Amino acid sequence: MLNLSVETWLRFGVWMLLGALIYVGYDYRRNRLATREQAPSPETTSA
Repeated sequence: MLNLSVETWLRFGVWMLLGALIYVGYDYRRNRLATREQAPSPETTSA
């Protein structure tokens, strides 16, 4: 890894940032708190 060029490290950083933005964006949109949905209560679930 020490022999990789600076260009390679910059590309890696850009792709990591892009992946993190997609991950956080998806998580934010699918979050129960963001959509104000609540988990089902134990009384409403059948055993």
